[in-house]
Amino acid sequence: MLAEAVVMLAATLPARASDPDWALATSTTEIRLGIRDGKTALLALHAAGSPWEWLQTADAEDLPGSVRQGNVPLDLHWAYTRAVETYDGNRRTLTLYFSNDSPRLELKSVWQAVAGPGPVEHWVVLRNASGARLTIGSQPSLRLHALAFPRGHYVESTQVLRGGSNAQVAGGVLSRPVGQYWDVLVPSKPSDGGAPNSSIVDSTTQVPYLNLQVDNTHGLYVGWQFSAVGNITGSSDGTKVALSIGLPDDFTTDILPGEEFLVPAAFIGAYVGTQSAGSYSLYRYVLDSLLPRLPPAQPFPSLVYGYYFDGTKPGTQTETEVLASAAQAQNLGFETFLADAMWFPQSGDWRWDPARFPRGSRPLADYLHANGMKFALWMAWTQAPSGAAPGAIHYEEHPDWFTHAPEYAVGDNINWHAQVDVGNDDARRWVELETQRVVREYQVDYLKTDFSPIAITSRARHVHGEHITDVSYWSTLGYYRIQDGLLRKFPTLMLEGCSGGGRIKDFGNIAHVHYIVGTDTLSALADRQSLYDTSFMFPPATIQLYTYDDIYSDVSDAPEPYLWRSGMMGAWDLALTDSARLSERQKTAIRRSTEVYKSWVRPVLEDAHVYRILPRPDGLHWDGMFYWNETTGKGMAYVFRPNSERSHELILLEGLEPAGLYYIRGEDGAVAAGVLSGKALMNEGIPVTLAERFRSELVFVEDVRAANGHPSTPADH
Repeated sequence: MLAEAVVMLAATLPARASDPDWALATSTTEIRLGIRDGKTALLALHAAGSPWEWLQTADAEDLPGSVRQGNVPLDLHWAYTRAVETYDGNRRTLTLYFSNDSPRLELKSVWQAVAGPGPVEHWVVLRNASGARLTIGSQPSLRLHALAFPRGHYVESTQVLRGGSNAQVAGGVLSRPVGQYWDVLVPSKPSDGGAPNSSIVDSTTQVPYLNLQVDNTHGLYVGWQFSAVGNITGSSDGTKVALSIGLPDDFTTDILPGEEFLVPAAFIGAYVGTQSAGSYSLYRYVLDSLLPRLPPAQPFPSLVYGYYFDGTKPGTQTETEVLASAAQAQNLGFETFLADAMWFPQSGDWRWDPARFPRGSRPLADYLHANGMKFALWMAWTQAPSGAAPGAIHYEEHPDWFTHAPEYAVGDNINWHAQVDVGNDDARRWVELETQRVVREYQVDYLKTDFSPIAITSRARHVHGEHITDVSYWSTLGYYRIQDGLLRKFPTLMLEGCSGGGRIKDFGNIAHVHYIVGTDTLSALADRQSLYDTSFMFPPATIQLYTYDDIYSDVSDAPEPYLWRSGMMGAWDLALTDSARLSERQKTAIRRSTEVYKSWVRPVLEDAHVYRILPRPDGLHWDGMFYWNETTGKGMAYVFRPNSERSHELILLEGLEPAGLYYIRGEDGAVAAGVLSGKALMNEGIPVTLAERFRSELVFVEDVRAANGHPSTPADH
């Protein structure tokens, strides 16, 4: 620990007797706030149980300094008026109120801490009470001017690339030492700039998250709970660290009279231990505080069978073929059947193609529900069709709803270049009604949203002025309202945010969907790379991993356990490309995997600690990860031999009790079954032998005490 580095605590900071102070805490992060010189000041920030204090002096909050009325700049002079503190048994919220006389403005600075592990949140709400339209510039969601630098200790920062369209070329983890010349930018936007499976991508787009790890003893992380264009910046001169989170510096928008403007939430968390401990506290925050509520008795994650082109070209399938595929999914043990981008005449025309499905969705929905399965549907609801489809959005009727003049698809049923901007209120209201109609009429249990529901640039007409830099802000709020409306209207509905394959990968989106997608390259290697990256912030149960067989490689992605075990590391979606050709051996292997997933993997995912026991997958060296659920005393290591010359590897587990005893065994017999101590498993390791390339092993680990002397077998019920 950093006993020698303990610095000044909040109690030693100068304050007048009349200055109020407040404490907020999760089980891992503790802060103290106060009013100093009429401003909110962060007085203390530390991890529960750690002697290290991240603040040496009071850090005052930056409130907006000016606005414009027309072309006239107006300076603002804020006065603190009152504080309201509430507690509902689960979360403590502190709201600090400020006012400005001319122009008349009201501001709420809100700080919130939720019970359990995780960070403390902060956001601002600015109300225009002046009676005039005002223009406001960028306002940070959270800015920390001078965090204490732990001199004499190794500090490393971590950033994570999104890799949404292709984790192989646009994903990855950026780690670097924090010292005198540390200066980082974490750019965030709801796109990674490339088409699915393309090598031409913007590899700079990152998840709005930044972690600082001090030795192996403790750390701090920040994040942004919003999906629009924004960034996190960090800098250090070797004596202090400055961080800023929020909208880009060039952001401007208009606030209408009587309107409230939200400065989106940011959060800051502190933790004790390695970065895995920090990740786990974020997992609990996501699962307990952000994720939409789960329907009662809903298996999570659900086993999804994706039907896109199972032996047939997309957009040509008939009712008979879809029902046959649904029967195959049931036979293989899947719980949710997804009718992917194949059921409509043209995207934007959200009818079941009457030529191919004269009875609509009812035969499929009835079959699935009669057999205890869920019905999932793909819908890229910000796309518009060409022609005169009844009831659809048409550019000719509403050009002011579109981001640009559409380029309609020729010979394809998906219009990738016909985007509606739901930052336009009228367009958003249309989408709200249409998505709710689709869910209601087609008896949908699970809705997958694809393409980009958030516009970045737009020609659409907005009531908030012609500020190019605010397009994604208002479009994000429109997207959130659509999702919230679906969840209110259909309390048992599950939502997946595909967004072109994990391009909208952030903490704002996960508050409006149950699943985010790892990557749109549906291959074993890309899935594992994406899971490795994305699980720094998001629990594996929320990371949807698609698996196509034979498309990217008929060797590494053959319909064998090596492929789908890559998907089994998260929320598994198996999309077979020609299931009719499966051999009985392959079907048996898939059924066995769905049984293992239900009986062992999914219970571990409910509260998994994640450890990176081997390096990030690269296709040439062995890779693997270890999940451990302390509550159940069960876990598993995923081990993969890709195109490697080595036939064996020694894996060292983490997170176990050194004095504890654990049963271990391998699903395929690649490890010797037995009982080993936690010390042996972590220090001496487990030898794994895989005789052939592109083979894998699931190593099951169980605490002897939890097993009561009788080790469980995966798929025991």
